[in-house]
Amino acid sequence: MSQNCPLTQNCSPGCLNGGKCLGNNRCACSYGFSGKRCEIDYRTGPCFTELSDDMCRGQLTGVVCTKLLCCATVGKAWGNPCEQCPTGPTICRKGFLPNHQTKTCQDIDECKAIPGLCIGGKCVNTMGSYLCQCREGQRQNPITKKCEDLNECQQNPNACTNGQCINTEGSYFCRCNPGFELTADRTQCLAILRKYCFGRVSGSRCTDRMSSLLSLADCCCRAGRGWGDSEQCMQCPPSGTPGYQELCRLGGNSTQSVNECRILLNLCDNGVCVDTPDGYRCDCNVGYRPDSAGHRCRDINECVERRGLCRNGRCRNTPGGFTCDCNTGYVLSKDGTYCTDMNECATTRMCPNGRCVNMNGGYKCECNPGFRQSLNQMICYDIDECNENGKLCINGQCENTVGSYRCICDRGFQLSPDGAYCLDYNECAKSGMCTHGKCVNMNGGYMCICNPGFVAAPDGKVCIDVDECDRNPCVNGICINNQGSFRCECPESFQLQTDGRTCLDVKTDICYQDKKRGVCILPLPRPMTRSMCCCTDISSALYKRWGAACEVCPLTGTPQYKQLCDALPDTDVNECAMNPEICQNGACENLDGSYRCICNPGYQVDQSGKRCRDINECQTYPHFCTGGQCRNTEGSYTCTCPTGYRFNPDRSSCQDINECVESKPCIDARCTNTPGSFKCDCTTPGMRLDSTGRICIDDRRASCWLEVRGGRCEKDIKTPVTKAECCGSIGKAWGSPCEECPRSEDMKCRKGFKSDDGITCVDINECELFPDICVGGFCTNTRGSFRCSCPPGLSLDSSGRNCVDTRQSSCYMEYSRGLCSSPIFGNYLKSTCCCSLGKAWGSPCKSCPRKGTDEYTTLCASVVKVFGQDLINECVEFPDVCYNGQCKNTLEGFECVCNPGFATDQRGVNCTDIDECKISFGVCGDGTCVNLPGRFRCQCNVGFEPVMMEQMCMDIDECQTQPNICTGGTCENSPGSYICHCPPGHILSPDGRSCRDVNECSEDSSICTNGICENYMGGYQCRCLDGYQPNAQHTSCLDVDECAVRNGGCQAICINTPGSFTCGCKPGFILLPDQRSCQDVDECKENPDICSSGRCTNLQGSYRCTCLGGLAPTDDNKNCIDIDECNLGKDFCRNGQCRNTHGSFTCVCDPGYSVKESTSDPGCTGM
Repeated sequence: MSQNCPLTQNCSPGCLNGGKCLGNNRCACSYGFSGKRCEIDYRTGPCFTELSDDMCRGQLTGVVCTKLLCCATVGKAWGNPCEQCPTGPTICRKGFLPNHQTKTCQDIDECKAIPGLCIGGKCVNTMGSYLCQCREGQRQNPITKKCEDLNECQQNPNACTNGQCINTEGSYFCRCNPGFELTADRTQCLAILRKYCFGRVSGSRCTDRMSSLLSLADCCCRAGRGWGDSEQCMQCPPSGTPGYQELCRLGGNSTQSVNECRILLNLCDNGVCVDTPDGYRCDCNVGYRPDSAGHRCRDINECVERRGLCRNGRCRNTPGGFTCDCNTGYVLSKDGTYCTDMNECATTRMCPNGRCVNMNGGYKCECNPGFRQSLNQMICYDIDECNENGKLCINGQCENTVGSYRCICDRGFQLSPDGAYCLDYNECAKSGMCTHGKCVNMNGGYMCICNPGFVAAPDGKVCIDVDECDRNPCVNGICINNQGSFRCECPESFQLQTDGRTCLDVKTDICYQDKKRGVCILPLPRPMTRSMCCCTDISSALYKRWGAACEVCPLTGTPQYKQLCDALPDTDVNECAMNPEICQNGACENLDGSYRCICNPGYQVDQSGKRCRDINECQTYPHFCTGGQCRNTEGSYTCTCPTGYRFNPDRSSCQDINECVESKPCIDARCTNTPGSFKCDCTTPGMRLDSTGRICIDDRRASCWLEVRGGRCEKDIKTPVTKAECCGSIGKAWGSPCEECPRSEDMKCRKGFKSDDGITCVDINECELFPDICVGGFCTNTRGSFRCSCPPGLSLDSSGRNCVDTRQSSCYMEYSRGLCSSPIFGNYLKSTCCCSLGKAWGSPCKSCPRKGTDEYTTLCASVVKVFGQDLINECVEFPDVCYNGQCKNTLEGFECVCNPGFATDQRGVNCTDIDECKISFGVCGDGTCVNLPGRFRCQCNVGFEPVMMEQMCMDIDECQTQPNICTGGTCENSPGSYICHCPPGHILSPDGRSCRDVNECSEDSSICTNGICENYMGGYQCRCLDGYQPNAQHTSCLDVDECAVRNGGCQAICINTPGSFTCGCKPGFILLPDQRSCQDVDECKENPDICSSGRCTNLQGSYRCTCLGGLAPTDDNKNCIDIDECNLGKDFCRNGQCRNTHGSFTCVCDPGYSVKESTSDPGCTGM
């Protein structure tokens, strides 16, 4: 918080949507709004698709959503009362919603988010929009969003050319003018197809062609017998056939088109006849194509037209197709369009000794190792590796085997791991090889490299001793041979050398150059042998001595000299090395057999070349030491120059010394050289030379500044000090006008020290120089620095100059009537707490000092720089502020920028979750709102799913998402669920998700009486017994009235019965064994007495009775009936009683009377 500016209690920018400012940029939002400025609208309401005359129209049925969702999709207005949707730019373009979690714009699935968006059609979501796919003949109403009927007749005036257009629901149909016929889909009126009409048809040949072109109906329903053209003529359907009845209905004047395909059989040879609005066309079978008119199918010559046909073969055209005659090695493919390679490799035992690889038109053998292809690549034969590869079996003999070879190795060789050659056998690996030597393996054998002193035997297998003494190897000694070597024994006074062969005089002692008074003098610096001392020119002495006994060297030419000096190695003696002092005042250079001296400067060699004599430069070179005094010295000379001058050896003279350059005698002053001396001058104004005249000292006193900002000096200590005191301690600039202090490395003294005399650095006592350097504490000077000490309860801060209260305790944001509340998590310094957010601090807590008081000023001065007033960064000091948001430090304090879904609390120090479920009742519609940190989600009811980042519940269209949910039935979506409608013959399963077939055959035994019931999915059918036929629906068996067709084949009478029929004959006929034919019955023969004693005359199908005597015919002449003569009233018997008999009568005469047989009188006459 600022230490100088009061807090502003305002909201800038202001609160939106009726929110009330609570101060410190905190808004209290109206119901349904949230956010820092109440800018987030969570209200729900109706959505309108039209806004005109300040009226909202086109409310979406059943839609209650947020304003953001409505206006981002199809809405023009929203709410109750309605509000116009924003017309200006928004965060996301139309069709998208902002996703606060991903900070992106997310596509809205309008089909799920807005129910009823495509009523009667199918809604398809697109990126940023949607499509409403209505059924054919319908269009979506932009206001109601329903799919409504499209009046095709109004929209397309030419819909029914040559007819009248009549609109229907979802479609239309045409009513055609005369001379035109209706297409099958009833949407066009086409001219009637006309061809020639023929009066006669014989077989497939039509003759008597009429002159005018007629339609099929005009031809065949009148006088025509055939219809077509010169190439193809079809016979008209015979009168009475179904085809004739269909063609000639309404006298052949029907306004609808004629289906020639159904009427004329075999209209399209080699194809299928398809009825078309303007006639018919032939959909030709494979291998045929229609002619230009589309009325005939002509064979396609595939061999000519289809390039690449019958690949690897020859194409042969056939009616309606083609045949491929394949080349050798090829077989016909499954589709018969090309010849594919025959896989000879499928045959067993192909390519022995190899792998069979099928190839186009043949095969080849890929041979196993050790075999090679024949020229035709179809056989693998053995390779004789021994003959073909001369490098095989090196150091051995090659023996060929089937598919390979074998190596038989020579003596001293063994087979390699791969068996391809013979490797040398390492005999040296055996123990005991080459005694007194080293065994070296060789190709096919070995050899002995003998140790020194041994030589290989002629066979090279053994090492034998060498007698080295035969070659006289011992110099100046005696050779003695031994096993494998030899040794040399030296004479007395000689010593065997390290080579073991040479006897040399190696005893060393001091070599003397002279002897006086019995004592050897002038010893050479290095000990040496007697021969070296006496036989070499290492000294110019004539009588040299050697050894402690001071033995005199033999004279040259004496036998003693020869014996001693012959043992001396015949090599050059390095006199320079033996006597380093041999060339005094010079350097010795060894020569072959001698040496010479190279003299030092100031010396010159004598005539012998072996002595260096001094040169007197002062006499030899008179011009030396100009301006000074020359004095010769051994090997050189000296030049003594006056004060202020120095000898220049290059010029051999005395020259003036430039003290300003060489010794820099002037300190902080300008140096000017003079002959033999120099002069110092102070150049900085205010500085003066000290008593020595060589040091410029600055004893001026001015202001000392602690900070430099933007080129301006700030924080004057108010005590005049020297520049060295200021810049050597805590100052950053000095003087008035001020100048920045130099860098520490550019200062004369290190930090904490100053130089008053310009030479010596002394400690700066900061405690005396700056009395207020330790704020709130005590200053103690130390060498090169100072130390601040604090009173009890205070501690030094990081600067080491401020005493602050470092105790940490709880910080409270509220304090009222002695009670502390709203603690901030963690422990803080009292200054950090009370000078920023806190109202109380400590445990037990105490109220913070009020602003403006001395206590507050003293306390808060410790949290800023010593002489500055930097603000506290609450975002850094209090990491837990603005939880669920970002802390933004400001001049007045800090500000919480809350994450989406969070708002600042009443104190403005933290972000609390917005409970969208409370401020937006019903936001989830068909679900339960569950508040989450920073957002909410909808826990949808069964049958609904969350959409729009789980912030809406939309009905799940189970019918679309699960196409097979209603197995065997039709799915109808319903809010939160669905309904399965089963087709006829099905019943819904108990779970309501599938349609189960109803087995009508088992449920009702009366089904398919006179037949067998066969159940199938969704229904059943009756397979009727003989004599029965199924009805049109095949759901029952109806008796076949055999008698209705050609009288059932009965010659006379056909009697239909359930499931059958019987033939009967007319009276007088009998049914023959074929049960069909009738034959006349000869009743007279069948029943001789059929006429009852009358005479029977057979007739066709009947008979006639001729009655005689006392018989009379019946009315139908089918019988003779007796005449009762006795009742005729005639007294035929006279004298007796009349008794009637069939066809006659008898008389029972009275006694005395009788019938006389000789007379024709039947009566009783007297005896």
